[in-house]
Amino acid sequence: MMILPSFFSFLKDIPQTFYSSGFYQRLLLSGKGWGFGFILVATLISAIQINFIFLPAMRPLMEEATALFQNLPEVTLENGTLIVQGETPQTFALLEKEANGPLIFVIDTRIDMTDEAALQKKMAEEKILFIAGKDHFVIYNAEQKTIKISAFDPAQNVTMTHEKWVALGEKIKAFLLPLSSFTLMGLLLMTHLFTAFLGALLILIVAPLFKLRPILPDAMRLASAAKIPVAVIFLIATPYPPFQVAIWFGFVAFGLLSARQGQKITQG
Repeated sequence: MMILPSFFSFLKDIPQTFYSSGFYQRLLLSGKGWGFGFILVATLISAIQINFIFLPAMRPLMEEATALFQNLPEVTLENGTLIVQGETPQTFALLEKEANGPLIFVIDTRIDMTDEAALQKKMAEEKILFIAGKDHFVIYNAEQKTIKISAFDPAQNVTMTHEKWVALGEKIKAFLLPLSSFTLMGLLLMTHLFTAFLGALLILIVAPLFKLRPILPDAMRLASAAKIPVAVIFLIATPYPPFQVAIWFGFVAFGLLSARQGQKITQG
């Protein structure tokens, strides 16, 4: 039952990170813990902003990918040989409207894969990411500008009908957006933890200028709490790291000054 009062007290603390000298006095002079709750709140706020940017950018890609799966032909892989319904080559594209696009996927059971240099040049020039041939497939690594040719597994016998391609595309779409969001949350959490730690080290360095001697958990609490107003401000402003750091340090300085004032009152 003690958890709920502590939780509600924590919720009341969140808006006080913007303005309350009393909050910062308590945080530094009598607070406990490492401030992980503040880091989680800052992560959630940052995730809202990132998702507003990321999800709209992902939707066109998802729609293109869905359309690609709807246009894929029926194919059968039998004893390591690819059998395609219809004539080949068949070409499919993603990200056609993007600056670095398009990404091209090709099914061509008549393509010659014996000349690797010519194949690599063709894929680089035509921005082909993947080619499925009669008994081999090739993947182009754009970063390393290399290709990798692999044989189809002769033990794998499978037929992909149009309906199966469409169902697979819908499953990927349903899975990819939540996965991307969770991945972003994880990256944001790690980023906030790391930058809070660096901020705590900075606080330990500058705190003596305010005639304070906090220990690492105290500095972590202050560094983490000061992240919340910064995250809220940049919900409506374009993120700019130097400006974000400056605002964060302003709240840190406010916290240190508040704690110094509280220390004077206690000592007086």
